[in-house]
Amino acid sequence: NTLNVFPNPANNGLVTVNVETATDVLIVRNTLGQAVLTINNPSTIENINISSLESGVYFVEAIKGNHKLTQKLIVQ
Repeated sequence: NTLNVFPNPANNGLVTVNVETATDVLIVRNTLGQAVLTINNPSTIENINISSLESGVYFVEAIKGNHKLTQKLIVQ
């Protein structure tokens, strides 16, 4: 399975998350591990509005059951 986030680094209000297979939830976490955005039952291609996020490093997680894929996201 693959998880792609683009553009990365992101400098506008929207990123696209592409997951190879369906997932239960997409979570964007800050470097402290706190969930800052959560999308339940996302599609395999999901556009996420990140305009509320401050500049910094985040981690996008795609979770399906006990399986988790993680991709680093840099917001400028």
